[in-house]
Amino acid sequence: MSSRAWRRRGGFTLVELLVVIAIIGVLVALLLPAVQSARESARRMSCSNNLKQDSLSSHGYHDAYGALPPNRLDHRGAVTWAVHLLPYMEQDNFYRQWDIARLYYDQGPNVTAGDAIRRTPVKTYLCPSRGRPRPLISVTGDTPDTPFSGARSPPDFYTGAVSDYAACIGNDVTPESSGLNGEGGNGAFSVALIPWVYVRGVVAGGPPGILGNQRSMTRFGNITDGLSNTFFFGEKHVRLNQFGNGNSEGDGSVYNGDILAFAARAAGTANPLAIGPADRFRTQFGSYHPGVCQFAFGDGSVRPIAVNISPTILHALAQRDDGTSIPNF
Repeated sequence: MSSRAWRRRGGFTLVELLVVIAIIGVLVALLLPAVQSARESARRMSCSNNLKQDSLSSHGYHDAYGALPPNRLDHRGAVTWAVHLLPYMEQDNFYRQWDIARLYYDQGPNVTAGDAIRRTPVKTYLCPSRGRPRPLISVTGDTPDTPFSGARSPPDFYTGAVSDYAACIGNDVTPESSGLNGEGGNGAFSVALIPWVYVRGVVAGGPPGILGNQRSMTRFGNITDGLSNTFFFGEKHVRLNQFGNGNSEGDGSVYNGDILAFAARAAGTANPLAIGPADRFRTQFGSYHPGVCQFAFGDGSVRPIAVNISPTILHALAQRDDGTSIPNF
């Protein structure tokens, strides 16, 4: 057979090539949604595992101290639950770098060492569906209000690692924010008992790192609605393109207790779930998973909650002891 005959028999016409390309395009169009769905399913499972680990770590803390960790030790910048739980999620070496008898802003032997501590992220605190830009740190909001020895002069921004999860303080933020008469919210996690006074150095009178009588206000015995009916942790709402914005989105460092929304959120009639990533910020929970927001309950279970769930049901799930009968959801 001549080479000319071989080329004539083995070639493709333009029409045949166009048909093949069209078939490939149709197959890609059909398969792409399935691939994207599989990827989101894997990301959602990873997020669920993170939340489960957060909840189970709080059990480890409770076993050690007979109480849940405070949502934050005070209103002036002491550390949050995100530091207290580190030893119970295989982050003991990182935990040892913190001195939790000192402010978030006042860590390490010097400012540079403190910056390295504050900016260290924990993978378990991050949802893979969010696609946060690197580095995973705050860009506004972490500025101290209380002077302390060794502070930068003038006071400056102390950027720190962020998180996609928050502890549930109940159905409203007002009691925890105001702290009137020792109130601290009606959820599983609350600010430590008053007085909220920053004391540098180790102070006796509580578990390691708890400042004097600044002790947790909640334990399993206080959660009379049942651990399986009470939110512990959930995905916190941060709007698209606002990652790290602590000033208006509550996305400052999760280690910093200076601002409530950095590490805590409320759920209920005043704080319904965000419908989607573009919803306005209201100190609420919210997700980047389509149609649902994931929560870890006190028993360690994790459930996806529809974002359009009745705020009345949220109201009951967020409280630890309201005695309300919760319908199926």
